[in-house]
Amino acid sequence: MVTAVLAAQFPEVAVGPVRRLGAGWDNELFAADAGWIFRFPKRRERVPWLTREIQIMAAVGEALGPRVPRFEHVGVPSDVFPYPFVGYRWLHGVGANEFPVPDRPDLAADIGDLLSRLHRVDGSVIPPTPDGWEREPWGVLREELAADADVVRTLLPDTLLARAEPYLRGEVAEPVQDGPCRFVHNDICADHLLVDPVTGRLTGLIDFSDAMVGEIVLDFAGLISVGGYDFIRQVAASYDLTLGDAFWLKLEWLVRTLTLRWLAEAAAQNPDDVPKHLTWVERAFAAAGQVAGPAVVVDYDRAWPARFDLLRAAADAALGEIPHVTEHVGSTAVPGLAAKPIIDIDVVVPEAAAVGPAVQALARGGWQPEGEQGIAGREAFLPRVGLPYHHLYLVVAGSPAHRDHVDLRDFLRLHPEQAAAYASRKRELAPLLRTNREAYVDGKAGLVTDLLRRARQRGSG
Repeated sequence: MVTAVLAAQFPEVAVGPVRRLGAGWDNELFAADAGWIFRFPKRRERVPWLTREIQIMAAVGEALGPRVPRFEHVGVPSDVFPYPFVGYRWLHGVGANEFPVPDRPDLAADIGDLLSRLHRVDGSVIPPTPDGWEREPWGVLREELAADADVVRTLLPDTLLARAEPYLRGEVAEPVQDGPCRFVHNDICADHLLVDPVTGRLTGLIDFSDAMVGEIVLDFAGLISVGGYDFIRQVAASYDLTLGDAFWLKLEWLVRTLTLRWLAEAAAQNPDDVPKHLTWVERAFAAAGQVAGPAVVVDYDRAWPARFDLLRAAADAALGEIPHVTEHVGSTAVPGLAAKPIIDIDVVVPEAAAVGPAVQALARGGWQPEGEQGIAGREAFLPRVGLPYHHLYLVVAGSPAHRDHVDLRDFLRLHPEQAAAYASRKRELAPLLRTNREAYVDGKAGLVTDLLRRARQRGSG
């Protein structure tokens, strides 16, 4: 069929065999002689999108340079193929998913530069999307994910499911869509980024069919398919436009919500792609989009109580009328104790029935729920952007998780010699914070257990 269509409409390129390169959800790709690629829509509903893309590429191709396709051949519907189609010269490279990205910082710099130029395109020349995507609230994504939650739960391993569950239940509120908004590709992923297999440099960005004027963070979110948060940070470092104050909060919410949605779609439409999408979900939940907490143990800082007061005020404001007490726990709550400079906070609610409303209130306030993380009765949260880095936990008063935090804190406050032993152990293990945080936690677990045992023996006596 493709050979016949090309022979009829573009005989100058149909001089040899045509081979199929592959297909996505919306298009099929074919290679013809003399270095031409032809893209055919798979469904009638994609025709308005292709027509619009032809207009977009005519308007922006010059500004974006040789790394983007130029539609030099535009086919018309015929008896052989009922939809329009496009042809462009072959862009050298392989999909970024076929290349070991993390070892190629030059690729991140290339992508950052291309996004800077892409986002400078005048949005007034971009025709609107046929389905009005520009006006779609992100809350729709949250609702769609909740509807697919049962499918996703069957695909995730238990440890990953625990972190994803707040998103699957629809408890993590979407960030405010407050810009900055610019012309965005809106479908950047490993399949659409082309990389030189020898140098690792960016050679192309293809498929602008979903492009629109929207939040710039959308073009960074898709990069989770290429590398993890560290790779995205490298791209952002080479991006020379304003990201916006809430960029990392938006990024994290989007990559977690979208990768879970994409996983559900893959399970329904192309099960062979499920392992790839699971990898993307693992990246999305592997670490916060924000800067990781300080990987060092330092001497006690007298500023820590004031820092807690600041964080408590923010949490209390978010929780509003929900009954609770906000407590300073962890090592920074023990005067004189060496610690990682991270404030630990317990939001303590009086009963289990208050947990759900409190999770929702904190999520609306900017904290990202992460579930229990293996500790029953303790809801963990990623810190709110714009506040000092901290750990926030939601617990029920008198629960084992709450008692562990309070008993250890109070015992160390009353027994400086035990606090000194604990500090010594932490300093001994501190190098592990930069290489293996789990080993750091495991290394002090025995001493923590012993300290809690002593605390409760004294309490019962």
